[in-house]
Amino acid sequence: AIVYFDEFLGHVEDFNLTAKSVCHSVLGQEGGACNDEMMGGLNSFQLRSSSRKNGVTALTYRTSFQNLGDAGDLSIPESGPVSIIWAMGKISERAHRIKEPSFHHTYSRMHTQIDFGIKEPYDDCFPLTSDRKEVTTPWFVPPVFDPARRIFSARLGPGGGRRGFSGKTGLPASNLVWYIEGLMVPDLYLRRGLTYSFEVEGGSNPRSAEFYHPFIITDEPIGGYDRLTEEQRKRVRVLAGVEFTRRGLARPTSAGRLCNWKHRKDGDRRRDDEFNTFERFRNSLTFECEDGEPAVLQVTPNVTWPDTVYYHSYTTPYMGWKIHIVDNFRRRPNFGNSGHSGTPALWLLGLVCILLT
Repeated sequence: AIVYFDEFLGHVEDFNLTAKSVCHSVLGQEGGACNDEMMGGLNSFQLRSSSRKNGVTALTYRTSFQNLGDAGDLSIPESGPVSIIWAMGKISERAHRIKEPSFHHTYSRMHTQIDFGIKEPYDDCFPLTSDRKEVTTPWFVPPVFDPARRIFSARLGPGGGRRGFSGKTGLPASNLVWYIEGLMVPDLYLRRGLTYSFEVEGGSNPRSAEFYHPFIITDEPIGGYDRLTEEQRKRVRVLAGVEFTRRGLARPTSAGRLCNWKHRKDGDRRRDDEFNTFERFRNSLTFECEDGEPAVLQVTPNVTWPDTVYYHSYTTPYMGWKIHIVDNFRRRPNFGNSGHSGTPALWLLGLVCILLT
């Protein structure tokens, strides 16, 4: 179940989880964290109450123990302990008033069980408080501003919690985001009239809901072109990475082997926010590549390109960020706060709640 507030109204929706990604099409079938009704199932949950009081948000919902004709749901045992997991994160908007979960930033540290068959009420809750000081200031990730560079590597890696992708962009985060030249979603600077190559290593298996990310460039900041409706696509200009058939069907052109930065086996992504700098966070990760070759996407920005465009995943939103298109490199932009401890001023590079049984 996904429970959330939409302004002053509480909601509960039935979701089906098949992969650690937002919902998108995999060979014509929806995969990831998808609304049950979208996948032909039923919304088996009913909201009973919702409130916000003294800084505490509370939502109560109910459901049946048995599977009511929904193949995506499991029956809940009426007696004995049942394992649950919970998580909290940002809610994103797939379309107007249609909400969906993004990748969570907080989740349970222990194995939790509930016995739904106990008749008498009992209270074994504990305060959701912590004596650990939370630091949510976004990491400084240096932009790529290099007049001599013509080739960029595009690989995958984790979003870095609230100090990473979400802190930098102000957007919800996906499970994975783009790492360009080893940097998490850096701002890129390209010059009009020059040809650049992106060596894309975001996965080439279209059967994978989590690891298939062709690289594209558009004029909007969200991404996930493949899952947009026809009406939504009319408002998006695709600049690179997609070709269209005579029938107007979109096909990605830049899907290479999978290379990604990963947490070590003893790593805990719930503690990503505790790293003081992006460099320390990335140095805590490991880097792995599958067999195969990268895909190469060549782009030549011209006078018709806007001053700001965005690199994305073709299948999944909230994975990329800005490309600044300039006429020359004579003027160096102001790169904002570059005084974070241990961070160079510039690098010139050469659901919320889910119940499972």
